[in-house]
Amino acid sequence: MQTVNIQLEQTWDTLDEAIDYFLGLVLDLKVLKRLPDPPKELFLHVETTHKIPDGCFDDLTITLTNL
Repeated sequence: MQTVNIQLEQTWDTLDEAIDYFLGLVLDLKVLKRLPDPPKELFLHVETTHKIPDGCFDDLTITLTNL
């Protein structure tokens, strides 16, 4: 089984950058789908280096991964 570890961006300067980013993400996932043993049980893994105050999510790292 292929390991999935795609760090997800959280901000973009322009709408075009966001569209290109998500299009690339979708294409990466389509490639994984074609593998002989595609990954299962994908989930979002969120990491931070400190406790997150209410309403503040600036220092998060969000990764799409599988078990």
